Amino acid sequence: MTLQALHDLFLKERTYLKNSSSKTIASYRESFKAYLRFAPPEMPSKTTILRFVMGLKEKGMKPVTCNVYTRGMNAFLTWLFENEVERRPSRV
Repeated sequence: MTLQALHDLFLKERTYLKNSSSKTIASYRESFKAYLRFAPPEMPSKTTILRFVMGLKEKGMKPVTCNVYTRGMNAFLTWLFENEVERRPSRV
């Protein structure tokens, strides 16, 4: 399954099983888009996560924006671990 397909499944679960608001889902989508701007569309690793965070900061994004994007990605990374897609927990 591709990373995009996994993220879509994550969003569906958050929408239908966790009752996340439409604004929260939109935030998760934006976080994932930001991740893909700075990292390849492959399973996240320490290197790709670092590339993501450094890319945000190099673009001059405000700390609050970086925090929103990293929180969104942390939710997805935690979901990957909890659903046994990833063997080890990853966090931004």
